Amino acid sequence: MHAGHESRSGPEPGREQETLPPPFSRARCARDLCAGLLAALAPLFARFEAAPYIETPLFVMAGLLGVYGVYAPLVGFLNGAVASASKRR
Repeated sequence: MHAGHESRSGPEPGREQETLPPPFSRARCARDLCAGLLAALAPLFARFEAAPYIETPLFVMAGLLGVYGVYAPLVGFLNGAVASASKRR
C-alpha cells in the first residue's frame, strides 16, 4: 500500500444508515418461526414420546431460543457499531 492511500470497504462516512437493512428483520423472522414452532410442537413431542414431563422443558427451551434470537443479532450489531466507530478515529 502506498503512503497516503487508504484502503476502505463499506459505505462512505456519514452514509452508513443508508446501507443497513431494516433492523433485525431476517433474524426476527427466523427467531419467531423457530421459537413459535418449537412452542407449538412441544405438546406433540411430549405425547409422541409418551413423556408429559418433557413438555415444560421444551417450552422453556422455546423461550430461551426466542431470547437468544434477540441477544445474538443485538450483540452483532453492537460489535459492528463499535468496530465502525473505532475505524473512524
